[in-house]
Amino acid sequence: MNQPFNILEPDQIAALLNSPYKKSDKAIRDRAILAVLFSTGLRVSELISIDVKDIRDNRITICGKGGKYRLVLLSTVGKDRLNRWMQVRYERNNDNAAVFTTINGKRRIGVRTVQIMVKRYAEDVGLNGVHTHTLRHCFAVDALRNGADLRQVQMLLGHASPKTTAIYLSLSDKMIEEAHTKYHNESEVYSQL
Repeated sequence: MNQPFNILEPDQIAALLNSPYKKSDKAIRDRAILAVLFSTGLRVSELISIDVKDIRDNRITICGKGGKYRLVLLSTVGKDRLNRWMQVRYERNNDNAAVFTTINGKRRIGVRTVQIMVKRYAEDVGLNGVHTHTLRHCFAVDALRNGADLRQVQMLLGHASPKTTAIYLSLSDKMIEEAHTKYHNESEVYSQL
């Protein structure tokens, strides 16, 4: 079956998220961006629109498509990396309302800058055809693989229709096999036969 988009394996995602390995402020910002994209499943346009006031602990209020607001949650890694970037911003006296800015803090980072950054880091670790939206797709598939149901993923992604989210159900025969093994093949019924 042809997949409509690229889905990375867990080790590939980890390699990508760890690819900005330098200790520069830019690498700290980029690691935060990658972690937040994967941790939340945000669209790049949603990511760049985050303001400091939108963040509360591990929660971010997002204004998504159609001006609809939703709450997204950060993973522990996403929160840690975002906190590290916020510390760098503070140390640089960056008082811009935007969370993700250019390194000098003078303006909000742009969509194209994030797209180029993700593509470059992916290529650095040998991954081709990776885009910002790839991390959104990987977030959705990872959530489904780890037990989220379709409605939960729909809400996390901010999809208006379950039909939009349903595409993720057709992504992997391996997921179906794993679910069968976990929820049916080892059923109590079979132990009694």
